[in-house]
Amino acid sequence: MALLQALVVVLGGIVLSALREPVVGPEQRTLAVAIFSVVILIAFGWPLAAVGVRRSHDRNMSGGWFLISMAFSVATNIWDASISLRGVPEDAPEVVGLGIAGVLQLILSVVFLVTFGFLKGTPGPNRYGNPPGVRSGYHSTLGRDDLDRP
Repeated sequence: MALLQALVVVLGGIVLSALREPVVGPEQRTLAVAIFSVVILIAFGWPLAAVGVRRSHDRNMSGGWFLISMAFSVATNIWDASISLRGVPEDAPEVVGLGIAGVLQLILSVVFLVTFGFLKGTPGPNRYGNPPGVRSGYHSTLGRDDLDRP
């Protein structure tokens, strides 16, 4: 899934970078980037949230922390797109605030990358259940007794 997302983003970036100002104006290019971002969010937001919440539970953390981080990221991107579409000057206080929000978003992203990407899950059962792959007598919606049984 992550590979597909990266591929779509890279190919979309190539297409959007081809929209130079002589072909379309800066407003149309900014609008195209905003529309592309919304399409990516719709296509990959739900699976990303599902995986993030599941990984949060694997670390014995509430999935709400991941969802808060994701909502902050979406809000920052919407703010950025609105500033670009409105043509706010670069020295405006709103742009400075967006820069600060961007730094906070970067810090949150690094913290979550380390927490969810590199640290091991809780060994053994936690308040969200057994770790993935452990037989627990769990009955899935697929009708199988155990998720790890072939």
